[in-house]
Amino acid sequence: MGTRKGKFILLASFLYVVKNCAGQMTTIVGHRGCGTSEAGGTSPYPENSLYSFKKAVDENIDGVELDVWLTKDKQVVVIHGTDDGLLGHTLLYDEDSQQKCIEDLTAEEIQSYHFKEPWILNKGRRFYQQGSTASGVSTVEMENVATNHTEREGIISHNDNNVCSCSSGHHHQGGHSHGLRVKTLVKNEEEQVKFATLSRSEKLRKKMEYADYGQPYINMEENEELEKLFNEGSLQGSFSEEGEQSSQGEEQPSQGGEEPTYEPRQSRRERRNARMSEQLLEGEFINSIKCSFCKELYTGYVMKKNYTLKKKKKLFKFLSKFYHVPLLKDLLNLYKDKLTYDIELKGTKEDLGVHILDVLENYKQYKFKFSSFNWVLQDGQMEKGSEQEKSAEVSPAASSPDASSPVASSPAASPPAASPPAASPPAASPPAASPPAASPPAASPPAASPPAASPPAASPPDNVQQADLLKPLRNNKLNIPVALLFSDDEVMPNFVSILSTMKYYNAEWAHFSYRSFMRPVVMNGNKRNKIVTSANHFIEMLHNNKKKIMIYWGTEDKDEYEDLLLYIKMGVDSICPNNIDVARQARLHASSE
Repeated sequence: MGTRKGKFILLASFLYVVKNCAGQMTTIVGHRGCGTSEAGGTSPYPENSLYSFKKAVDENIDGVELDVWLTKDKQVVVIHGTDDGLLGHTLLYDEDSQQKCIEDLTAEEIQSYHFKEPWILNKGRRFYQQGSTASGVSTVEMENVATNHTEREGIISHNDNNVCSCSSGHHHQGGHSHGLRVKTLVKNEEEQVKFATLSRSEKLRKKMEYADYGQPYINMEENEELEKLFNEGSLQGSFSEEGEQSSQGEEQPSQGGEEPTYEPRQSRRERRNARMSEQLLEGEFINSIKCSFCKELYTGYVMKKNYTLKKKKKLFKFLSKFYHVPLLKDLLNLYKDKLTYDIELKGTKEDLGVHILDVLENYKQYKFKFSSFNWVLQDGQMEKGSEQEKSAEVSPAASSPDASSPVASSPAASPPAASPPAASPPAASPPAASPPAASPPAASPPAASPPAASPPAASPPDNVQQADLLKPLRNNKLNIPVALLFSDDEVMPNFVSILSTMKYYNAEWAHFSYRSFMRPVVMNGNKRNKIVTSANHFIEMLHNNKKKIMIYWGTEDKDEYEDLLLYIKMGVDSICPNNIDVARQARLHASSE
């Protein structure tokens, strides 16, 4: 009896340790799916595409980060866009659309543009000849274009001719057929230039080169895999194309006592279009396809299948979704709870959060998190702090023992619980609403001078006038966690300001660039002073206040194994890398020590 009891206690202790370790393990959340595909990016799949998210599922990572905007017709689309709200360079569109903002276009207009071939497969070949891409390729031979499709290393040769025609199993470009083939890759030992180290003018030139690049993305090997899944029934019904799914948007009971699945509601327009599509003969259906590249996908691939016309139409509509900007609901209908979804809100429409909540109302069993750069610094103790400054200055002796030396003549800061709030007004220290060049801090008040590191740019409007995308999501009805995104091109707000703001938004998470803690952290202090503290102390402060931390890598950042390992060992709660393969290796290494 005693032996049995002892074994039970041992087993219970083991399960407790396993559960505790699992809870503490740093999660991996793929940036825009499995990395960025713009100039400087490392993903061989178009970012924020259904292909990119499929790769995240295939790699069995914890979740994905995705960017969403609200369209003119109030649809939530998954796309990153540019600093000033334009479509960006990941899509093929005409000149008339170059200067159109995402928020001024309808979802149908945005979804009419085909994804462009990712930068690393063409203009970016020479930058990543060594190391891993997000696809899991250990080395990349850049005399050809290397990519990985379903656990294989495939090489595709191509040219820059803006011609694309498809046939079964091959990718035709410029009149030449280039089938996927497995090839042993030879490691190039020469030191490679990193995109992140280029000068600003060189980066701009590379971005302009990619902006002018006109090769469509066509992935024949993945098409074949998707077709197999489609035929097996595992992906059929993921999109409400043929009017066969519930038009009432109700939960449908599932087999075996599992969670009920939501059958998406179709709009009147979708049902009408589906009925019209069903009635078209094959030639008429082909002529109705608006995207010329997808039209060739049908004639060169789908049309040759020995299926009924109805099934061909369904297969084509399913495949074509992977080559165009998805709606948020499309992504959720397809991948369901296989991933967690970190949704970054972008743009200027403050009702975006309301519309997202309406969509997510139908997916309550999935795991979500909201984040944005567009929030307003809140400091409830501002007035009290100003009164305190009149009577006393902060003593250098009160600074944290873990903190580094203060900048120049700046007095040191007190520990988090006792630190007086910054004297700067709220408009001075919020994170950027968009990437760096668009959002330097306001420079009017003397206490809020912009950091020297900020690039020269026109001053943005006062922060109060900026869109506060997180405000509608405070204490949201679905109890979805909220995160504040911090930019690395500004001086960090002080501890009290950060905690006050997180309290205002009921934010559980704070997201920081990987650059933020590669050196001592500079924070805004009292008056014109700056406070410097160590990265470990900063992270410890947030954890002691029961806040979670994610570290993210940006568009142009190449994830280094050492950096990923460093942050995992520092105990951050989540990382958002471009290179999910290297991130998994780093996490495995850290867990084995």
